Amino acid sequence: NIRSEGAQVGGNIDITSANGTITAAGDLNSFSQNGTAGNVSLYAVGNIATQNIRSEGAQVGGNIDITSANGTITAAGDLNSFSQNGTAGNVSLDAATGIDIANIRSEGSQQGGSIEITSDANLDFSQTTLNSYSANGTAGDVTITATGNITLGGDANNSAIRSEGLQQGGNITITSTTGQIDASSGSLDSYSQLGTAGNVTLNAPGNITTANILSDGFEVGGNINITTTGGQIDTTAGSLNSYSANGTAGNVSLNAPGDIATGNIRSQGLLLGGKIDITTGGNLDLSAATLNSYSEKGKAGDVSLAATGNISLGGDAENSAIRSEGLQQGGNISITSANGEINTRQGNLDSFSEAGTAGNVFLRANGNINTASIRSEGAKQGGSIVILSFDGNVDTWENLNSFSSAGTAGDLAIQAAGNINTFGIRSDGYVQGGLVRLISSNGAINTSWGTLDSYSLGGTAGSVLLEAPGSITTGAIRSEGLQQGGSISISSYSDAINTTAGNLQSFSPNGTAGNVSLNAPGKITTGSIISHGRFVGGNISINSGSDEGIDTTAGVLETYSTAGSAGNVSLMAPGDIITGGGGYWEGDGCVVVGAPCLPPRALGENGEVPPGVDDIFGRNGQYWNIGSGIRSQGWLRGGKIEIISNGNINTSRGNLDSYSENGVAGDVTISAGGSITALNITSYGNFQSGNVGIFSDNGAIRTGTIRTISPNGTSGNVTLNTFSHQGDIITADITSEGGLAAGNITALAPDGAITTGDLTSRSVVGDAGDITVAAGGDVETGDISSLGGGNSGDITVTSTGGNVTTGDIASIAETGSAGDVTVAAFGDVNTGTITSSGATGDGNISVTSVTGTVNGGDVSVQPEPVQSESAPNQPPVVNQAPANSSVVTITNNNPVASPEMNIPDAPVNLPATDIVTRIVSEGGNVSNINNSVMQRGEIHGSSGGDSNAEISLSTSSADVAQTISVLSSSPLAVATSDAAVAALDKSRESEFEEYFGGNLGQNLTSTASTREAMVKIAAETGYKSAIIYVMAQPDQLELIVMTGTGQPIRKTVPEAPREKLLEVVSQFRSQLTVTRLGQRTDGYRKPAQQLYQWLIAPIESELQAAGINTLLLSMDAGLRSLPMAALYDGQQFLVEKYSMSQIPSISLVD
Repeated sequence: NIRSEGAQVGGNIDITSANGTITAAGDLNSFSQNGTAGNVSLYAVGNIATQNIRSEGAQVGGNIDITSANGTITAAGDLNSFSQNGTAGNVSLDAATGIDIANIRSEGSQQGGSIEITSDANLDFSQTTLNSYSANGTAGDVTITATGNITLGGDANNSAIRSEGLQQGGNITITSTTGQIDASSGSLDSYSQLGTAGNVTLNAPGNITTANILSDGFEVGGNINITTTGGQIDTTAGSLNSYSANGTAGNVSLNAPGDIATGNIRSQGLLLGGKIDITTGGNLDLSAATLNSYSEKGKAGDVSLAATGNISLGGDAENSAIRSEGLQQGGNISITSANGEINTRQGNLDSFSEAGTAGNVFLRANGNINTASIRSEGAKQGGSIVILSFDGNVDTWENLNSFSSAGTAGDLAIQAAGNINTFGIRSDGYVQGGLVRLISSNGAINTSWGTLDSYSLGGTAGSVLLEAPGSITTGAIRSEGLQQGGSISISSYSDAINTTAGNLQSFSPNGTAGNVSLNAPGKITTGSIISHGRFVGGNISINSGSDEGIDTTAGVLETYSTAGSAGNVSLMAPGDIITGGGGYWEGDGCVVVGAPCLPPRALGENGEVPPGVDDIFGRNGQYWNIGSGIRSQGWLRGGKIEIISNGNINTSRGNLDSYSENGVAGDVTISAGGSITALNITSYGNFQSGNVGIFSDNGAIRTGTIRTISPNGTSGNVTLNTFSHQGDIITADITSEGGLAAGNITALAPDGAITTGDLTSRSVVGDAGDITVAAGGDVETGDISSLGGGNSGDITVTSTGGNVTTGDIASIAETGSAGDVTVAAFGDVNTGTITSSGATGDGNISVTSVTGTVNGGDVSVQPEPVQSESAPNQPPVVNQAPANSSVVTITNNNPVASPEMNIPDAPVNLPATDIVTRIVSEGGNVSNINNSVMQRGEIHGSSGGDSNAEISLSTSSADVAQTISVLSSSPLAVATSDAAVAALDKSRESEFEEYFGGNLGQNLTSTASTREAMVKIAAETGYKSAIIYVMAQPDQLELIVMTGTGQPIRKTVPEAPREKLLEVVSQFRSQLTVTRLGQRTDGYRKPAQQLYQWLIAPIESELQAAGINTLLLSMDAGLRSLPMAALYDGQQFLVEKYSMSQIPSISLVD
């Protein structure tokens, strides 16, 4: 033993071997009872072996320094520097080869000394504890450096390394320059009860394995850094903790090129939680861990994980996999896998701030991403949640939430190359809800496991956007904000959309609701879609490019505004469209496939089926809770409803309603390539109601009641048109009722039959509209009424190939002029009472049958002379009278045949239009028409009152034009010469003669003969036509108009040279035949409007001045297949304003 002891100073102990070794078989001690102990220093070139070494001084403990230049150091006993009242000394060991020691402790009341160990070889401290301690002050640092491996130990009661000071804990630094570090058998602790803890740092090129690591300081917790430049990190044997009870916690950082696996990691500080940063070039396995950064009163730190390979997180039902929580701020959470997958299904990811701002959560991987719950919640701001998979799928097995009770919620975005499958997603902020966006670049999206919500109790909700090339399937989606609801947009680029698992809703109780749009090339199937805003309801748009079409039968479509404007509703598809509603049928009804289930109230008193119902439901069923299938309702404006399909359309499960209690209602338009089946349709606007248009290119139309009503304004027009292909029209009642003016009602089925209920155009103080029913087949209607407080409209009911059956017909003008009434049929005509009565003028009444019988009730007119004559609604062909035709005069109901009259014994087979019947009233009612003139049909009348009538039967007066239907007379301004027109007509004749060969002309090529023929037609029919020659010159378009009076007029349009004109014509045809009922359904309107401006607008004022209603169009080469009827002025199609026919030239018309 060697001992140096002094009351005030203990002496130094120095042992040196210049060329040999040192062996201390006994203890070495330097001691001072009241003062300073001496240093103990051993130096040898060779090995050094010792027992216990101690330097103890009441005020200062001495240093212990052991150095072996080329050998090893072996200490069988403990090495201690101690000071009861002051500063302990440092302990330093340095050996060229190994170091094998027991325990080392440097303890000083005011300061513990540092411990520094250096070796050029491996270090095995598996049975060693290293401690620097200061009960009242600062602990020293502990530093271990070795060229080789480092192994640390400790035991159940003692840390492998501990640096503890009341005011400051020391740093712990362990470095292996070429080897590994294994600290899995003991903990590494830096602790300060009242102050700052030290940092703990481990560095090695090889693997690093640890148990518990703690840096705990009352004011400051130290950082924990573990770095390997070439190996792996495994801390699963313990936890990593940086803690500060009253201040700032330190950061925790792990970095390795290889795999990393950890146990729990926590950085907790009262004022600041530290960051957690883990980076690996391999896989990251945290399945046995929870990661937490926490600050009770301040800011939490960010948590960042980055790996080249896969990342797996842990957690459980009670603990999040990752949580960053700070009273004032929650930290960001970032997880990135460069080449692998991310799996967080075991535990949640949470960023939370009770009083402040939550952090963002960001997950990014090359492969698949699977998550459990993710939540970012901050009182002032919730963070965004973003998940990106560059080459994989994303599956969220629990809810994703961004929430702020008093501020703004963050956006939630998922983007993946593959499929996206989600549970609930919600962004909820009192001031603003965030955007919800899901985008797949190569896969499908399925959110039916939960709901998608953006919500703001006091402000603006965010939009919801879904995009994918594959199918999209959703549950409920809702964007609700007090001031503004966000838009909802769902787009599939190559597949179908199905939202039947829930409703789509944009809602704003005090502001503007968002638009809802669905677009897909495949079938679109939906539940309810609702956009409800107090001041603005959003638009609803559904566009399918598929022949499978659109199916919304699982719900209703509604856009609603309690104090403003509702949005438009648009459905477009090349395939069938079928919509839902709020009602259901109970019983044995709906027995006719494809017909609407009209409610029992559509039946008559005795259960009979009224006109238009067509026996489409049984007698023993009942329809319950009829509601709107599609509704746009706004206090100031109801939106448009537009349904367009190349296939069939069926809206029979619910009504179509555009409604405005205090404003303007929108149009309702249904256009189909196939059949149309609808329940009730209503456009109601207090100051203006919209038009209702139903158009079928190749099918039938069946509807319930149709109403356009404006109590204090103008009601819209109602138009039904099957165009061709034997399309029937079957409807219940149709009403256009406006306080200031009522709209027209038009039903056209050129090749089909028409069956309707009552048809009514009514205006209390203004003009009533025209009512036109024209069919190629039979026509059957209820009562037809045009009732105007001012003028009343014309009523025309015609069948070019069938019978006509109507109820009562009335055109009544309370203060103005009544309209004409025309009923014409190829077959039988059966009508009720016919009335045309106006305060300032009565209309003409014409009832005609070409081949059949006329049966009618009273024909009532006012005392003023009224003349009405029959003419089919379709432009008649006017032929020369046959030789046996003459005039029959019937006076006082007693028929007297004129001498020239030759009545054959049997019917003569004359053309359908050879008979024109005229009823002339010179005062009083026309009645008691019970006589007959037999040519091919009979005319029957009935009952009472005096009459003085003349019935004249004659043929046409000239061979002019095929398909002429004209109205009134007024001259046009002179603009060109008769000779020029004659020459033009002759040139057109020559074109056709050259093509067909032979002399085709009828020698009616002078303007005088043409004009004479037109005058005679107008005189006999009461209609007036205009011939329009269209010439496409290289430098301009030329229009020449000719009527039965006045000189021809010529207009030029230099803006439309031939090449430009034909280009627009080509665009127009393409849009009509290819895509007008597809996704770009409005594509035809732009060229249609341009052609209208070139071909019709330049002469429209003259046509109107002349009262022209029928256009005979002689078109130049290249324009003869142009569908003129579809030209559009921005409000109406040309066919809605004029009857028309194309002719080669007037001389070639038979």
